[in-house]
Amino acid sequence: MEKDTAPIRKTPQTPPDAEIVVDRASPPSNNGRNRDNWLEAVTQLCEDPNTIDYDGKPKLWCRCKSQDPSTGKRCAHLWSKPRNRDRTARHIRVCRFQSIAHQEEAERILAEEATGEKADNARAKEDGNIADMWKKRSDADYKAIADHAVVKFICRLGLAPYTVDSAAWAEFVCDLSAGRYESMSGTSLTEKFIAGEAARVREKTILYLKSDAVQYITYGFDGGATRRRRSFLTIHATDQDRRAHFLAAEDTSGLAHTSELYCELVLKVSQPCIQVMTYMTHDPLMCVDNPPVHEKNWT
Repeated sequence: MEKDTAPIRKTPQTPPDAEIVVDRASPPSNNGRNRDNWLEAVTQLCEDPNTIDYDGKPKLWCRCKSQDPSTGKRCAHLWSKPRNRDRTARHIRVCRFQSIAHQEEAERILAEEATGEKADNARAKEDGNIADMWKKRSDADYKAIADHAVVKFICRLGLAPYTVDSAAWAEFVCDLSAGRYESMSGTSLTEKFIAGEAARVREKTILYLKSDAVQYITYGFDGGATRRRRSFLTIHATDQDRRAHFLAAEDTSGLAHTSELYCELVLKVSQPCIQVMTYMTHDPLMCVDNPPVHEKNWT
């Protein structure tokens, strides 16, 4: 008796293999909402032919719409439909297959929702009297300041983000705020608040590096690995006062750690800070042996 090869009727939470999904055209929007041109440019609607959804049709997914022309490989990241703008931006910002323009737009989207930005705006309206913001639990300004305080507390002390899901944390926050503040979940802290704040900090870092206060920049990089043996490359910029500014950490797992790879990653990350690079060598070996220096006043 032949084995039944019909698609399985289920809705898995784990995305399928990106190599088996089939691209399909996005259906026309008929609910009055305008298309998001950026989402359309960075994602591609696709379906899993091996899985049938509850409506009897193939399960729909959205994949990262990017490809490395030098290797012919494409990003294997998938999202469950419908797409979420913030969740998509978190991946596009660090996807090595995406263009710099798309990554910069993703960073801008995340920075708009950063708790630090909202907290700064809220403090500007305080007039020295923060007690008024304790009167209502739903006060958006007070919540923005408290959310930002939680992000700084967790990140600066290097605590596990899911600490905020514990009963001890809930009791601590309730007693400290007299029950007027409800902390975010660990998932929201990791995927929304920390990601948004990281984009905001990097945006401010690049603005500083491009300002008149910086005379020249030296770019450096260093390799490392996690406990799960995932390799990465950290890239930083050092100004004339020898202050190092973190720019990015690129995932290099499964890649050949060659001088060409290092040169490509460093130049890609440093591009937002550099307007003129005609004087910089493009020889990969020279790029590795001699970190690029950007004299800002050169033309």
